[in-house]
Amino acid sequence: MVRGDSGRIVIEIDPSQKENLYYVLKKNGLTLKEWFLLQADYYLRNHTQKSQRRIPIISEAKTQYRSKNKPVVINPVKKRENKKID
Repeated sequence: MVRGDSGRIVIEIDPSQKENLYYVLKKNGLTLKEWFLLQADYYLRNHTQKSQRRIPIISEAKTQYRSKNKPVVINPVKKRENKKID
């Protein structure tokens, strides 16, 4: 796949898998973008080598959405750099 300089990520998946994903996300009160940012943040936190690599982690401001019964707020990570751990 081609990787450009913009902030967009484009992937191709099976249409039935796409529909299932949107269905489950909607049931849980999340958009695809919110879910992706949460997953990407988790992955980067747990898979970044504790060496000289420094990866900036950037996400958007708080996102509020409604679950079935109550409002839920996602607090994404603010822009920061992973510090080198010796």
